[in-house]
Amino acid sequence: MPLEELFLVLLGLFVLATPIITVYLLVKFRALRSEFKQFSEATAEKESAFRREFSELKRQIASAPIPVQSTEQRSPTSETKEVIPLPKPVSPLASPKPTIPAQRK
Repeated sequence: MPLEELFLVLLGLFVLATPIITVYLLVKFRALRSEFKQFSEATAEKESAFRREFSELKRQIASAPIPVQSTEQRSPTSETKEVIPLPKPVSPLASPKPTIPAQRK
Protein backbone atom coordinates (compact mmCIF):
# COMPACT_ATOMS: atom_id res chain seq x y z
CA MET A 1 0.00 0.00 0.00
CA PRO A 2 2.78 2.59 0.70
CA LEU A 3 4.07 2.13 -2.86
CA GLU A 4 0.64 2.95 -4.25
CA GLU A 5 0.40 6.08 -2.09
CA LEU A 6 3.84 7.23 -3.25
CA PHE A 7 2.77 6.72 -6.84
CA LEU A 8 -0.45 8.70 -6.30
CA VAL A 9 1.43 11.57 -4.60
CA LEU A 10 3.93 11.78 -7.46
CA LEU A 11 1.13 11.65 -10.03
CA GLY A 12 -0.72 14.44 -8.19
CA LEU A 13 2.42 16.62 -8.13
CA PHE A 14 2.90 16.00 -11.83
CA VAL A 15 -0.71 16.95 -12.57
CA LEU A 16 -0.38 20.16 -10.54
CA ALA A 17 3.01 21.13 -12.00
CA THR A 18 2.10 20.58 -15.66
CA PRO A 19 -0.05 23.73 -16.16
CA ILE A 20 2.44 25.90 -14.26
CA ILE A 21 5.35 24.68 -16.39
CA THR A 22 3.27 25.11 -19.55
CA VAL A 23 2.43 28.73 -18.74
CA TYR A 24 6.07 29.46 -17.89
CA LEU A 25 7.24 28.01 -21.20
CA LEU A 26 4.62 29.96 -23.15
CA VAL A 27 5.78 33.22 -21.55
CA LYS A 28 9.41 32.41 -22.40
CA PHE A 29 8.43 31.53 -25.97
CA ARG A 30 6.62 34.86 -26.38
CA ALA A 31 9.68 36.75 -25.11
CA LEU A 32 11.99 34.86 -27.47
CA ARG A 33 9.65 35.45 -30.40
CA SER A 34 9.57 39.23 -29.77
CA GLU A 35 13.36 39.33 -29.43
CA PHE A 36 13.75 37.40 -32.68
CA LYS A 37 11.37 39.83 -34.40
CA GLN A 38 13.44 42.81 -33.19
CA PHE A 39 16.66 41.21 -34.45
CA SER A 40 15.05 40.43 -37.81
CA GLU A 41 13.91 44.03 -38.23
CA ALA A 42 17.34 45.38 -37.28
CA THR A 43 19.02 43.02 -39.73
CA ALA A 44 16.63 44.04 -42.51
CA GLU A 45 17.36 47.73 -41.86
CA LYS A 46 21.12 47.13 -41.94
CA GLU A 47 20.84 45.10 -45.14
CA SER A 48 18.81 47.78 -46.91
CA ALA A 49 21.30 50.46 -45.80
CA PHE A 50 24.16 48.31 -47.09
CA ARG A 51 22.42 47.81 -50.44
CA ARG A 52 21.80 51.56 -50.81
CA GLU A 53 25.43 52.36 -50.00
CA PHE A 54 26.70 49.67 -52.36
CA SER A 55 24.53 50.91 -55.23
CA GLU A 56 25.71 54.49 -54.59
CA LEU A 57 29.35 53.37 -54.74
CA LYS A 58 28.69 51.48 -57.98
CA ARG A 59 27.11 54.62 -59.43
CA GLN A 60 30.11 56.74 -58.37
CA ILE A 61 32.55 54.27 -59.92
CA ALA A 62 30.57 54.13 -63.16
CA SER A 63 30.47 57.93 -63.46
CA ALA A 64 34.15 58.46 -62.58
CA PRO A 65 36.43 59.24 -65.54
CA ILE A 66 39.05 56.62 -66.36
CA PRO A 67 42.53 58.19 -66.48
CA VAL A 68 44.52 57.28 -69.60
CA GLN A 69 48.31 57.41 -69.50
CA SER A 70 50.16 58.34 -72.65
CA THR A 71 53.21 56.32 -73.69
CA GLU A 72 55.49 59.22 -72.73
CA GLN A 73 54.23 59.29 -69.15
CA ARG A 74 54.71 55.60 -68.45
CA SER A 75 57.55 54.68 -66.20
CA PRO A 76 60.44 52.78 -67.83
CA THR A 77 60.39 50.12 -65.13
CA SER A 78 56.99 48.89 -66.23
CA GLU A 79 58.21 48.20 -69.79
CA THR A 80 61.66 46.74 -69.13
CA LYS A 81 61.85 43.57 -67.16
CA GLU A 82 65.15 42.19 -65.99
CA VAL A 83 65.71 38.49 -66.53
CA ILE A 84 67.30 36.77 -63.57
CA PRO A 85 69.07 33.50 -64.39
CA LEU A 86 68.07 30.53 -62.26
CA PRO A 87 70.66 28.19 -60.77
CA LYS A 88 71.03 24.76 -62.34
CA PRO A 89 68.93 22.11 -60.62
CA VAL A 90 70.77 19.61 -58.49
CA SER A 91 69.90 15.98 -59.10
CA PRO A 92 69.12 14.09 -55.90
CA LEU A 93 70.88 11.02 -57.33
CA ALA A 94 74.16 12.78 -57.97
CA SER A 95 75.53 12.96 -54.46
CA PRO A 96 79.24 13.48 -53.79
CA LYS A 97 81.23 10.34 -53.09
CA PRO A 98 82.36 10.02 -49.50
CA THR A 99 86.08 10.23 -48.95
CA ILE A 100 87.63 7.18 -47.32
CA PRO A 101 90.59 7.87 -45.07
CA ALA A 102 93.80 6.10 -46.03
CA GLN A 103 94.13 2.71 -44.43
CA ARG A 104 97.35 1.83 -42.59
CA LYS A 105 99.03 -1.51 -42.95
